[in-house]
Amino acid sequence: MNVFVTILISLFFCLLPIIQLIIECKKAEDKKVFFKNNVFSILSILVIFIGCFARLIYIDIYPVGLNQDEGSAVYDAWSVANYGIGRNGESFPIHFIAWGSGQNALYGYLMIPFIQIFGLTNLAIRLPMALVGCISLLVFYYFMKSAFGNKKAFVFTLIFAIFPWHLMKSRWGLESNLFPDLILWAVSAMHYGIVNKRTWCIWVSSIIFGLSTYSYGTSYFFVPIALLITYISLIISKKFTIKQAIINLIIVALVALPMILFVIINYFDLATIKLGPITIPKLGTVRFEEITSLSSGISSIFQKFANNVAMLCTNDGNPLNYTAPYGLFYNAWLTIPFIIIGLIKSIRNHFKSPVYTFMNCLFIASLLLMFMVDGAINRINTIFIPLTFYIAYGIISFKKFAIVPLVIYLIFFILLQHYYYTDYQDTISSYMRVGFKEAIIEASNMDYEKLYIDNSINSCYVFYLIYNEVPTPYYIENVQKSNIDGMWQSIDVIGNVYFSIPSSLEKGNVYLLTESTLQNYKDVYTNISEFNTKIYEQYVILY
Repeated sequence: MNVFVTILISLFFCLLPIIQLIIECKKAEDKKVFFKNNVFSILSILVIFIGCFARLIYIDIYPVGLNQDEGSAVYDAWSVANYGIGRNGESFPIHFIAWGSGQNALYGYLMIPFIQIFGLTNLAIRLPMALVGCISLLVFYYFMKSAFGNKKAFVFTLIFAIFPWHLMKSRWGLESNLFPDLILWAVSAMHYGIVNKRTWCIWVSSIIFGLSTYSYGTSYFFVPIALLITYISLIISKKFTIKQAIINLIIVALVALPMILFVIINYFDLATIKLGPITIPKLGTVRFEEITSLSSGISSIFQKFANNVAMLCTNDGNPLNYTAPYGLFYNAWLTIPFIIIGLIKSIRNHFKSPVYTFMNCLFIASLLLMFMVDGAINRINTIFIPLTFYIAYGIISFKKFAIVPLVIYLIFFILLQHYYYTDYQDTISSYMRVGFKEAIIEASNMDYEKLYIDNSINSCYVFYLIYNEVPTPYYIENVQKSNIDGMWQSIDVIGNVYFSIPSSLEKGNVYLLTESTLQNYKDVYTNISEFNTKIYEQYVILY
């Protein structure tokens, strides 16, 4: 997406605060005094613009290539949009069967209108997440403004806008990254409803909490725990009544009911349910053990927690979640003290204002989740909302000296932007299969009896389906699978396309391999010289 379009969309997200500022300015008798009193409102608008711009610019190009989770979700979404079924044949599923062990469907459904406009492209895959990130930036600004006023809201918004975690997660289409944004929207709506005595806002919050269960599997644990802790705290502080808590829990449960049925079906190994055209699918196998690890022993759950703490301080090894020089928080040694200060102050004020209650309860629920899951930042991504709050709150505690860390973080942000669009893209190019799109399109358009694609390329069949826009009914009729009930189905053949490399090469066939695979088989393939070759980055076509 080019600079001009990015500027227009970024300005659109600034429109509401700009209009409000203009209206207030017209009412003000002394314009000079008005602008003096609203310097931080103006600065916050500038931050929102910069934050949106950073999330949107060249989203169709960077990060380079495509991740297999993005590819899986977009093909299922395209299948639903065009044929009303997921790629495993289930009609309008509330959860994609995907690889066999499932993939959350909410983000896929969000992609559908963008797929209809832009087709099966990186822009259609990533633009919805980038827009969600921009909405969250605006929501966070108004949340903090209602709780702390213009000056402090500027600091909170700045930290949220420029910190690496939210920047990075907003720029690629991993479906689980939708979850923390929905949680932020939900608590923001609840805060507005409580502070302004708007019951309908609290109901909206409950609806969003219910919808969040369709975004990621950790929600099955996190949402009920977070709501329980939050409602108890609000009742103790007399911001909520037991009746209100019960009503809102009922709303959450009603919205989440299909997902509750999905969990019951798969946990107890029951049959698929059809609700009209909607499918609540039974998966071949499930990954619920990721959030029910109590059965694995006390030592195991404490080990998971320790691993997650270490991961937050460093990284999870997935280069799409962080950049090596700047990590998740730019510099952990600089940031951790602010987190500690903000956390202590927020705990002290837990019952004084709903904003502290919400952030502390999200933090506690996230800590409990860290005992249940392990191995990836996206599994504990809800913790970044309260952590971002604590960082900014800790910085604010330094009052006039807060400018020092803010300037340091701004310098880090500028350096990150330069690194992201240069060296970082080279770093992730092989991980993101740069060149595979061109290679698979070229190979697919050749004349061949059989096309063989190297299965050392993770989930290569998904990319074949996407880049050739293979009709879902054709795929379902012509696919041959193995390990059907396993966590990861093996797609062996689609028509005359084979996802493996044979032990001998035959003329008339086309072979798409990685350079490393070809190197490993050089002694076996004595007739390689008989084939023509085309090379796309690390991929080789023999024909």
